[in-house]
Amino acid sequence: MTAEPRSCYWMTGTRLSLLDLALERLNGVIRRNTHACEQERAYQLQSAQRVADAAGHDRTCRRKAAIAHRAIRTLGLEAGRILEVGCGTGAFTSALALGLPAARITATDGFPAMVAVASRRLAPASNVVVRMYDVTRGYPFSERYDLVCGVDVIHHLEDPVGALADRGALVFLESNPLHPGLFPRAFQPEEGRFLLNSPTRLRGWIQAAGWHDISIETLPFYLPCGPKRLGSVLSLADDCLHAGRMLWGRLAGMWLVTARAVRLA
Repeated sequence: MTAEPRSCYWMTGTRLSLLDLALERLNGVIRRNTHACEQERAYQLQSAQRVADAAGHDRTCRRKAAIAHRAIRTLGLEAGRILEVGCGTGAFTSALALGLPAARITATDGFPAMVAVASRRLAPASNVVVRMYDVTRGYPFSERYDLVCGVDVIHHLEDPVGALADRGALVFLESNPLHPGLFPRAFQPEEGRFLLNSPTRLRGWIQAAGWHDISIETLPFYLPCGPKRLGSVLSLADDCLHAGRMLWGRLAGMWLVTARAVRLA
């Protein structure tokens, strides 16, 4: 078993709270194998299970895409060149492309099985190309992108600072491990860094990678996906719960992370 470097967790120049430190300690207790090994097992060797899991997330996937649309339009990049990292099955990409018809989206993943699944799903989308790309292994593209985006990617990175080199603008959605329904995810082998996710760490990693104008916003994700016929009701309930976020906002299911680079691409 190979030990993973700790510098990517705490050497960000950011003062961590006692809660952040406690979650880091718990994360060390839970993790039994290298994160890269478990990622390959989950997203390459068990890709069929990933596809099945994604099929039940239609409601939340659409909400995530709608929030990303809003953030990208606020940045003025709705017709820009977008690089999505960690596209997985392409479910989020499909919804993203539908709401940004003028954008040119390059959807990427580091696992061939996921690239194959996403390629099939996204074949009808004229504004999307799918490519193999491991964000931890350098930047292979000659094209300059206006924006990099993704869902639940940052906390998986072995070296968040190195992988998040500034490229135009950044829009990511990251899950909150303190959400009661999401906390058990920390015990899944492929989620070996989930408990390290927090606004403090995210801000520290992104700032150290060269970004500025960093914003981290709590999002209205509280309830499970639920059956399709109840989708609109559950989404309305999420919005109502979000009105009281001053009381329970720390338990919201996701954060929206946005930033700009010092020099736009």
